[in-house]
Amino acid sequence: MRILFGAVSDDVEVVFGDSVRTLTPQDGARVAVEFERGTPREVDLVVGADGQHSAIRELTMGPERGLTHHLGAYLSIYTVDNLLGLRDRAVLYNEPGRAAAMFTVRGNQRAKVVLLFRSPPLGIDFGDPAAQHDVLRRRFAGMGWHTSHLIESLPDAYDFYFDEMSQVRLSRWSTGRVALLGDAAFGPSPMSGQGTSLALIGAFLLAHHLAAESDPATALDLWENEFRPNVELNQALATDGMSTLLPASRLGSSRVTRR
Repeated sequence: MRILFGAVSDDVEVVFGDSVRTLTPQDGARVAVEFERGTPREVDLVVGADGQHSAIRELTMGPERGLTHHLGAYLSIYTVDNLLGLRDRAVLYNEPGRAAAMFTVRGNQRAKVVLLFRSPPLGIDFGDPAAQHDVLRRRFAGMGWHTSHLIESLPDAYDFYFDEMSQVRLSRWSTGRVALLGDAAFGPSPMSGQGTSLALIGAFLLAHHLAAESDPATALDLWENEFRPNVELNQALATDGMSTLLPASRLGSSRVTRR
């Protein structure tokens, strides 16, 4: 984020701590935008790059559940002290339907814990970390390796992420003068390892077409037609990798160490 902000801060107005409340098309050429805190504006184009749970997408294309595809798993990532004393190393341990991993950060002083488990959609409140901790304790109870120590470290984590593994699959990435970008438009899920790459490359190509075309609608069509095949190939990596990280049988289970 610091790198991207530093590249545009002298030329682009950047507003923090606000969000879009409503979007209203104006005669096909402008969009009226109301914010939660700031002054309303009319703009030529709105690009929603606000993540997998995009508010811009919900305002323009409808509820998330009809636009995302659950991949049959959940993911948690959090940072703790380097409990296992790893040095410049990542370790992955898996059993049928679940996996635990740790890799070092910050000069080996801290480490990231990664927990994955297979599951159909669960009725989890994503705004309640305590409830998510309980789900992880139940799902990883009795797992081998050092998994119990990783679970016990949850209350001391420096940060915490928990979400379902799902992909955003839209028939169109734009409607009128509102476009979606990155995870909001085509989130491949962390299982693919390509979310950041797709977001940055997609942004570059979108900017190129907007600069080259006088009509934003033409630019958006050209951008999507060019980039969609690449997105679909990268999204396929997530479904292909599920059997490796979360094997369905003990025959496929493993412990992998990487330096």
